[in-house]
Amino acid sequence: MKLADYTVTEAGFGADLGAEKFFDIKCRAGGLTPACAVLVVTRRAFALHGLANVRRHVENLRLFGVPVLVSINRFRDDTPAELAEIEAACRELDVPAVVTDYRESGGSGGLALAEAVCAACETPSAFRVLYELAEACATRSRRSPRASTVPGRWSIRPPRGRAAAHRGPRLPRAAICMAKTPASLSDNPKLSGSPAGFELNVTSAKVSAGAGFVVVYTGAIMTMPGLPRQPAALAIDVDAGRQRQRAVLRLDLTVESRCITRAPGAGRSPPSTRSS
Repeated sequence: MKLADYTVTEAGFGADLGAEKFFDIKCRAGGLTPACAVLVVTRRAFALHGLANVRRHVENLRLFGVPVLVSINRFRDDTPAELAEIEAACRELDVPAVVTDYRESGGSGGLALAEAVCAACETPSAFRVLYELAEACATRSRRSPRASTVPGRWSIRPPRGRAAAHRGPRLPRAAICMAKTPASLSDNPKLSGSPAGFELNVTSAKVSAGAGFVVVYTGAIMTMPGLPRQPAALAIDVDAGRQRQRAVLRLDLTVESRCITRAPGAGRSPPSTRSS
């Protein structure tokens, strides 16, 4: 990181998951101060979850005191009208937004985003973590964006059985790593959009002493490797006529995030036009 003006970390799987873990776990452990956060939105995810969902993710990221901007990732079938609608919606949230088209245009399709990131990094960052390690485990869990975005409307159901045994003093003063579905702000993947008034069901907890955090499991989450019931290999074949591999992948898109850390004293550098 010392050799670069800007370092980009992809903290995907939902800004309420990847970004929160990067901020509260990685930045705390590494002494990092992020300069800004990029929220990635797609037309497909916007159609499924709506503007209210984007607003909640923006609010979550702003809890950490960093500048936020939105990258609207364009796919080949997206129309200009659809992308313009998302841009207008982001303006309603008072958050900068740019269309990124690196899939079709290569590196040049990401120049607008790079310029916006450079501009955002010029804004002072007031980065902060959301909880202190000395707080009780339940308190640390409740201070995460998943449990604090709508105060007074959410509740965390007390864990039972295996998780209840961890509620005593044996839980270390470590960061919280929440295991939750990325398909919803709740622990129910079928609750799309911006649900409220639901219970965040904590089912168990595990101390990962080597990693230095406590994993709190919610809902019916499956942790790694998290393989699908239908292996992706079954949808891959070889086009004998063209002698090339053809893959048909079915992806469930969701909002993800990228966090940018700026090197101390780094000046603003023009982004590269080289495709990657």
